[in-house]
Amino acid sequence: MLQPNGDHARFVYSVIRGTSRDAGAPEHVKRSWLRCLDEYGLDPESNAPPAVLSRQELMVRKERSLELVAFAEAEMAHLYRQLASSGHSIILTDR
Repeated sequence: MLQPNGDHARFVYSVIRGTSRDAGAPEHVKRSWLRCLDEYGLDPESNAPPAVLSRQELMVRKERSLELVAFAEAEMAHLYRQLASSGHSIILTDR
């Protein structure tokens, strides 16, 4: 499923459209790619640099996320224990 950089967007679109000639991607990956496109407007063809927050902007975001972090902390710890030696990661976002 790994694709060279130039082919990644075409591969994503072919999997989503169901026109991929190879094994495609697992169904959960396809659903994730659809969410990224439909709900978050992420474009697999984009080469836009990441948004870098200033210290002040980061502090404001952290302050707004305190309740989310407190609510998610136990579940994140549980997931971390399950994935600790798998090479996978867990990410909690505010969006």
